[in-house]
Amino acid sequence: MAEDPRGLLQAAIRLHQERELAPAAAFYQRLLRLAPADPNALHLFGLVRHQQGTAYIRRAVELVPDQPVLRNNLGDALRRAGEPQAAIEQLQAALALRPDYAGAHLNLCSAYGAVRRYEAALHHGREAVRLAPELAEAHYTLDLALFDQLRLEEAATAFRDALQHRPDYPAAP
Repeated sequence: MAEDPRGLLQAAIRLHQERELAPAAAFYQRLLRLAPADPNALHLFGLVRHQQGTAYIRRAVELVPDQPVLRNNLGDALRRAGEPQAAIEQLQAALALRPDYAGAHLNLCSAYGAVRRYEAALHHGREAVRLAPELAEAHYTLDLALFDQLRLEEAATAFRDALQHRPDYPAAP
């Protein structure tokens, strides 16, 4: 009896959401054996495995190049993998597709900070906060960009804003 690709994807997503990453990866792999060009499976499997490389997310972007979420996630994975310039390119592509994408602005703030382009980092950090003021991560990322420029009072305000939106923020002391 053949496996149901839709059922495999649903099971993988459920496990992924429950942070059961190894079992989720196994389901994504089973699905990819059945449907190697499934952009959802490629993308989500790539997210689970981004520590081991970005090849799967890249392949998803190749298949569906006009999806800002895919490009944003690839940019974030590239930044975390130590490739900030490649990350910036993907994140700019995400914003070209969707200029009001707070997550891409947030990730660009981090990527520009990694290459010491602090004014660009601040611009995108402020955009992330403007577009998603309820997002603690936006305030915290802006805080880090401000701190990098020794704008300590502004950084303290941004950090307090992050805690106001999420008192249990993991970066809090």
